[in-house]
Amino acid sequence: MDEGKNTRGRGRPPKKLDPPTDALGRFANHVRSGRAIAGLKQTELADRVGCTPGSLSQIERGILRPSPALATALDQALGCHGLLLSLFRDAQEEKDRKTADRIGRSHDPTTGALSTELTPADLHLEPGDVSLWVADITIPDGTLMAPGERFTKIWRVRNGGSVHWEDRYIKRMGPLGGSSQVATPSLTPIPDTAPGELCDIAVECKAHVLPGSSQANFKMSDAHGRLYYPNTTPEGVLLAITVVEGLTSRSAADRSRDVRGL
Repeated sequence: MDEGKNTRGRGRPPKKLDPPTDALGRFANHVRSGRAIAGLKQTELADRVGCTPGSLSQIERGILRPSPALATALDQALGCHGLLLSLFRDAQEEKDRKTADRIGRSHDPTTGALSTELTPADLHLEPGDVSLWVADITIPDGTLMAPGERFTKIWRVRNGGSVHWEDRYIKRMGPLGGSSQVATPSLTPIPDTAPGELCDIAVECKAHVLPGSSQANFKMSDAHGRLYYPNTTPEGVLLAITVVEGLTSRSAADRSRDVRGL
């Protein structure tokens, strides 16, 4: 090979994209990075999932929103173990919230249906509505887990104000899980709690399959996902685990011992 020959342009790295600023952008970024990790060309991945290379290019740039079927096919083709589906649902929920905000209505995050009740994106905090964290009851931060292990995370909080809590939920913030993220439901009911009383909030969880640490944040909301304390306790309550390859899933008895005394 002639060492003096100009080879610029060959093997040129892909153009860097701006960091994602919304949920659809995060989905697009993970599709693009997942394809790179898998060593697939756009034409190869497009052929596997049944779309055109042009459509895939638009999806990877956050221009085109895929159908649920295509998002599922991409998740399976790239071996994302649900991460892309979680990001896709997050993007869809964000779209529904924006639509609801434009017309001043709330929406159901499960069905996507718009209600007839005119309401802001987040709830106005009533005077005297106070939530106080008390303790982790199960799964202290950093608990070691086997890949895919199922467990129940319980936090104890106190209704520290004068407002009776009714029909409230704990909401997972961000993606609902993936190959390197603990998986949880989007919304979990919170027991009705009178002022001054303690409340145990239990969320069913599944550890991610790839070794490493992950954390998830949760905040109190209503059935539509609107936050009760949007500008206070910004991180909400935290779940943090570490998955260790080769670790055996614990029995129910072992999990019951993984409780902090109060």
